Amino acid sequence: MKTLKFCFIICIALIFTQCEQDNELLDSGNVDSIDNATKEKIAKLGFDIEKYPVLKDGEYFTVEGDINIPASYLEILDQEGVSKQRRVANIVSCEEIKFITVFNNLPTSTARNAVNLAIQNWNNIDKCDINFVPTGNINIAEIIISNGPLVNAIGRGTFPSGGRPGKFIRLDLNQFSNLGFAEWRTVIEHEIGHNIGFAHTDGSGENGTPVPGEILIVGTPTNDPNSIMNSGGGGPLPRKQTGDDRRAARLMYNTSFSGRLCN
Repeated sequence: MKTLKFCFIICIALIFTQCEQDNELLDSGNVDSIDNATKEKIAKLGFDIEKYPVLKDGEYFTVEGDINIPASYLEILDQEGVSKQRRVANIVSCEEIKFITVFNNLPTSTARNAVNLAIQNWNNIDKCDINFVPTGNINIAEIIISNGPLVNAIGRGTFPSGGRPGKFIRLDLNQFSNLGFAEWRTVIEHEIGHNIGFAHTDGSGENGTPVPGEILIVGTPTNDPNSIMNSGGGGPLPRKQTGDDRRAARLMYNTSFSGRLCN
């Protein structure tokens, strides 16, 4: 049985170190041990800590493979309780979604081309204002995609905060050696989805039913077995955006639609 998932997750990227010579972003790869009391808190929020071990790197916890939350968030929950946050959905603002600069810091041409195609697929959704714009200037980039070591995941995105997209996407290219171009593109496209506010499609309750506090997008099914936003265990690669993935994107980010979810 799948555990309940708490909808309000502030997903913040792990710290990257910028190389002065080539701007390559790397992380330390250090993983700290986690005490049982903390694991219990995370499990009570609905995360699967059996299938996906909880990791800690500095001030962040990694849950379900490719989602990061700050350690301080657990302290806030202890102080305030979870009920105040259960219906909050932190996605990109309507204006911000129209122009999101992306710095592609991947070292190989294949990886860089996979990013370009993944961005193009998001940009080409009909009647949707998602617009990623590549930039060669890391200092103005709103999303930075780079290579770095990961544990229990080959890619990791960051949820939005303050109406802006998540800042970082990390890919572990050492683990991509057995994947073809289409698989690379799938992983990158999936992580980009996290950075603009999409959670895992297969993250609902048992048999795809909604769970308390989870905000499902009206007009889409509770279960889409082929969704690009399914978790790592949600089907074989490669995958493409389904009609329901695109419908969800339009409902969130068609800024001409009065019932849109972005503000």
